[in-house]
Amino acid sequence: MGNFKIVKSELLYYEGDETVVDVPEGVKNILKNSFVKCNKVVKINFANTVKSIEERAIYNCRELKSVNIPENIENIGMGMTYGFNGETITVNSDNKRYSDGEGKNCIIDKKERKLVLGCKTSIIPLTVNIIGNSSFRGCHTIRSIVIPSTIERIEDYAFCGCENLEKITIPESVKYIGKNAFWGCKLLKSINISNAVKEIREGTFSYCSNLEYINLPDGLESIEKEAFSYCSSLKRINISDKVREIGERAFELCGAMEEVRLPENLEIIGEGAFYSCINLKKINMPIALKIIGKQAFYNNAGISRVRIPSNVTEITEEVFLGCSNLKKVIIPKSVKQIGDRAFSGCYKLKEIDIPSGVNRIENNAFAFCSGMKKVTITGNAIVMCNNIFLHCDNLVIYCENKTVAQEYAKNNKIKYRIIN
Repeated sequence: MGNFKIVKSELLYYEGDETVVDVPEGVKNILKNSFVKCNKVVKINFANTVKSIEERAIYNCRELKSVNIPENIENIGMGMTYGFNGETITVNSDNKRYSDGEGKNCIIDKKERKLVLGCKTSIIPLTVNIIGNSSFRGCHTIRSIVIPSTIERIEDYAFCGCENLEKITIPESVKYIGKNAFWGCKLLKSINISNAVKEIREGTFSYCSNLEYINLPDGLESIEKEAFSYCSSLKRINISDKVREIGERAFELCGAMEEVRLPENLEIIGEGAFYSCINLKKINMPIALKIIGKQAFYNNAGISRVRIPSNVTEITEEVFLGCSNLKKVIIPKSVKQIGDRAFSGCYKLKEIDIPSGVNRIENNAFAFCSGMKKVTITGNAIVMCNNIFLHCDNLVIYCENKTVAQEYAKNNKIKYRIIN
C-alpha cells in the first residue's frame, strides 16, 4: 500500500518522504521500528482503527514536531518515540486509558499513574507516581525538569541519552531508580539522590562525563555494574557502610577520581570496578573484604600503597597491572594464589614478601616490575608459572634451601639467597 508495508492489519514499516504521514484506515497495530530515521516527517496522523503502538515504533525521527494520540489507542509501548525532540504531545480527551495531564505535553497511563512519554516542554502532573521506561529517552532538547514529590519510581532508561540535561532534582519520595536511567546525560554536573533509594542500578549514571558531585544516600545497599563508568569528571565519592558489593566496572575510567571511601562492610569489589582511575591516590581496603575482582585497580597510576585484607584468598588476574606508582604491597597469609599479570608493570615496587600460604603464582605476575630488587618466598608448597619476574633485571629471590622457589631461580637465571 504505497509507502507502507502492512501485513494483517499490522504496520511493519513506512519508507516514504512526506512531511505529514496519514496511517491508513484498517491498521490496528504499529510495530516496533515502523518509522525509522524518517527525517522529513513532521507529523503522523494515526487512523481511528489503530489500537496499539509498540515500543520504539517511531525511532530517531528528528523533525517530528508533535505526537497526537487519538481516542481508540489502548496500548502504548515504552519509549514509543525514541529520540522525540518535539514540543507538543496531546491525547484525545475521550481516550479511556491515556491522558495528556490536561495540556501538560506528556502521555499519562491513567490506570498505572505512569508517565509514558515526555518531551522538552513536559510538566509532570501531581497525579503521576512513575516516570516510565524510556519516557524521555534520546530527548536531546530537554535541559531541565522538575520531578514532583508524588514520584516514587524512575524506571529503566527514563532519561537515557538526554545529553543536554543540565539540572534535575530527585525528591525524597523516589524509592527506585532503574538501570541506565541517566545514561549519557553529559551535561549533568551534580545530583542528589533520595535517601529512600537502596540501589544504584546497572549503568544508571554511566557516561555522565561532566558529573562532578553526587550525594549517595546513607541507606544505599548496592552499587551495580557500570553504575558510574566513564564519569570522567567525578572526583570523590563516599559510599554507605551498608553496601557489601561494588559491581563490575562500576567506576571504570573515572579519570578525575582522587579518593574513594570504601564501606566497612564491603565484601566484594567487582571485576574492573576502578579500572583506569588514573588519578586515584587513596583507597582503603576494609577488613571485611573477601573478593577483589580481576582488573579492579588496573592502571591506577596514583596508588602508592596497598594492604590486602586478611579475608582475601586470591589476588586476581591483572588486578594491579600498570599501577606505576605502587611502592608497597602487604600480602596476608590468607592468600593462596597470585594471578596472571597481577602486578605487572608496577615498576616502582622494590620488594615484596610472598607468605607461605601462597601455593600458586601465575604467568607474568610481577613482569616488568623493573624496580624490583627483593622478593622473599617462604614455604615450599608452591607452583611457579612462566615469566613471573620477566624483565625484573635487578631481582634477588630470598627463599629456603631445596625449595621450588630455589629451583625456579636457578632455572631462570635469577640471583637468589638462602634464608633459614
